Amino acid sequence: MVLSIPDHFPEITGPTLMIHRQKVDENLQKILAKTRAQQVDFRPHMKTHQHPLVGEWMKAAGVRKITVSSLEMARQHALWGWTDITVAIPVNIRMIQEIKSLSLETNLAILVDHPDVVHILGQELIHVGIWIELDTGSGRTGIPGHEIEKIKTVLKTIDAYPSLSCRGFLWHDGHQYGNHDQESLETTWHQSVQMANKIRKEFGERGLTLALSAGDTPSASRIENISQVDEIRPGNLIYYDLMQWQTGVCDFDQIALCLAAPVIGFYPDRCEIAVQAGAVHLSKEALQLPDGQSIYGVPVRLKPGGWDPLSKPAYVDRISQEHGLIRLPKEEMKNFPIGSLIGILPIHSCLTADIMKHQPHLVI
Repeated sequence: MVLSIPDHFPEITGPTLMIHRQKVDENLQKILAKTRAQQVDFRPHMKTHQHPLVGEWMKAAGVRKITVSSLEMARQHALWGWTDITVAIPVNIRMIQEIKSLSLETNLAILVDHPDVVHILGQELIHVGIWIELDTGSGRTGIPGHEIEKIKTVLKTIDAYPSLSCRGFLWHDGHQYGNHDQESLETTWHQSVQMANKIRKEFGERGLTLALSAGDTPSASRIENISQVDEIRPGNLIYYDLMQWQTGVCDFDQIALCLAAPVIGFYPDRCEIAVQAGAVHLSKEALQLPDGQSIYGVPVRLKPGGWDPLSKPAYVDRISQEHGLIRLPKEEMKNFPIGSLIGILPIHSCLTADIMKHQPHLVI
């Protein structure tokens, strides 16, 4: 079966990221309304999209401060005109010269969780802002919140170097991802905020100058009162994805990113199509359904200005480097002949956008 249906996107010849401008704007305006009403700074994490045009939409909405996940990303965003940048990953001291260079060009802040790193930065006379990273329970990086003496040592070391200025305490509640229960999510948020406030109070008057920075999309999206912190750093909520949808963080129609994939194989006997959309386009991030099945994306029907769900649930069932295999409802097979396009909503938009950042994009 070959293409015999209307082709709404003849300009698309290969896997292409489609960015839904209206959905992006709505997601952005929603979080800006919340942060502005509560006088909390919004410092979005740009790793989600890494696209200069989306950044320009943010600037037009009044965003001036951003988060990135590497010095390379900080350099790229500096070239795009961003001047207030936090690199939200512990410092790689092997890139000390790049830190020094960026600190001369931007209002740069970096993360530390060990005094040795602070000594190196201070001895290099780098003028940079420092966030002390806290581990509030995810067990990734940062100083566990109960280790007050270690936190005091790091802060004392920062204060010993005039070129360094401590911004405050920063954390990422990574254990909120996959948290379906609203009450549990709120409990985790309040525990982290209370822990950080308790630490800040340990420093008396000095603590009054130290800010609190929280960063995760589930909390930013689902916690109504975020006024106990000074800034939030979510990124995923600009696009959202199936992972956030499955846990109730967003609605299906808030997902603003879709991969347009050409159909390259048609197998009616097994109700499957093959698409040019594999791990090098979507990543191998999988989502487990309640029945235990692992999926790699959800197909949608593309239309002018967006996409619609299919008539019945369908999934990207299998994935290899360049291929994806989609099992379709029997009645949908006629809609996706060889040469047509099908849309795929990603499991994790940040990974898909990163993989595809140098590939074609289409704003709709």
